[in-house]
Amino acid sequence: EHRSMNGVLMNQLREERGLNYGDYSYIERFIGGVRSNTRFPDLNTPLRQQYFSIWLRPVPPEKAHFAIRAALYELNKYVKDGLTQEQFEKTRMFLISYSKLWAQTLDRRLGYQMDSEFYGTEYYLDRIEKELNKSSVGEVIRVIKQYISPRNLVIAVVADHADDLMSAMQSNVPSPINYAAPVSESIRQADKTIETLPLAINKSQSKVVPVGSLFE
Repeated sequence: EHRSMNGVLMNQLREERGLNYGDYSYIERFIGGVRSNTRFPDLNTPLRQQYFSIWLRPVPPEKAHFAIRAALYELNKYVKDGLTQEQFEKTRMFLISYSKLWAQTLDRRLGYQMDSEFYGTEYYLDRIEKELNKSSVGEVIRVIKQYISPRNLVIAVVADHADDLMSAMQSNVPSPINYAAPVSESIRQADKTIETLPLAINKSQSKVVPVGSLFE
């Protein structure tokens, strides 16, 4: 979640490798961090399908290729291995308490009530605690494997010299990384796999869009 330091991406890409400022994954359509200083999900934005996204921002251009590979490396591990019982329990207890903060104001409480009525469910924040209390790590792993696919993604990159980056990604050239500060041996061993991780990019579906054309 936005600005949450207990996430795997935040720990592996920012804390351990110092790649950038923020690395997050969301299971809701989160855009609040772009237009305001909030870290909470937006309300009253009805969706027709489930949503999953990963954000990496910002990344130095020379490390962009590696950063994308590192995120996909962690996503592959997540889908393949799931969570441990310890990770599940820690996250469950965090969410039961933290979700109360999502409704600090009357506006947000009303917003959740409107969303709950729109989707035909009981009050969202009450449901979170109820569902989390009866969930199991096995159930969570099953849902992860069923609904999240590391090979079924759309990747958008904002970059200078985007043609060069796209060519490198499509060609799967190695993307070794150099660190300004020492990192652990376990990180260096993982990096050897990450820097040559194959990216199965659909070339016919890939394009570079000049930024000016987005505002015509």
